[in-house]
Amino acid sequence: MKARKTKSKPYWEMNKEELAEATREFDQELAPDTFHSLSPQKQLVWERLQKEKNAKGTGPAAPKKRHNKRKRAG
Repeated sequence: MKARKTKSKPYWEMNKEELAEATREFDQELAPDTFHSLSPQKQLVWERLQKEKNAKGTGPAAPKKRHNKRKRAG
């Protein structure tokens, strides 16, 4: 995997020119021919992240929480 570039400072502290330079990659539309299948290594990482997300109860496959609308007598 590629190493990420380190930003010199957070986006909210950048001036207009710095912000334009830092976000230049997002100026173009996504071209469908640039997408590709995940490599086997990246596929394993993706599956691990999905399992973690679902285990935390935040993903679409997470168990639904049920709430009892009746209050206990007591």
